[in-house]
Amino acid sequence: MPVDSSTNGSQSDGLLEEVSDQKISLKQRSEGRWPEVTHLKYNDEGKVNLNSQQSHIQTILWTAIAEMHKYLAFKNAYPNLLEKQCVSSDILLAAAKGLEHKKCQNICERLQEDSKYV
Repeated sequence: MPVDSSTNGSQSDGLLEEVSDQKISLKQRSEGRWPEVTHLKYNDEGKVNLNSQQSHIQTILWTAIAEMHKYLAFKNAYPNLLEKQCVSSDILLAAAKGLEHKKCQNICERLQEDSKYV
């Protein structure tokens, strides 16, 4: 018996959209309790694009990326997973603290309190 592939394809597409929507809604729920200035913008696939972010978040991230490059070049080119997580967190926090702006203070608080944000 022939199978109508157009029906199966649309069902599959619908499931993928549903899973993607669930990922995004979970992220949005965790962001709901934080000020909007700390919210990240996600694409349709649930990933974060640097250039889609608010300008103060972009500035923090670009600063943190530059500092991470320095760390990898001059201190430890091959950090283990735990060290990489700790250093990344410290660098992001330092980048946010380095910008004297109210929006960045909110981000500092979120970086310190919300482990999933890092």
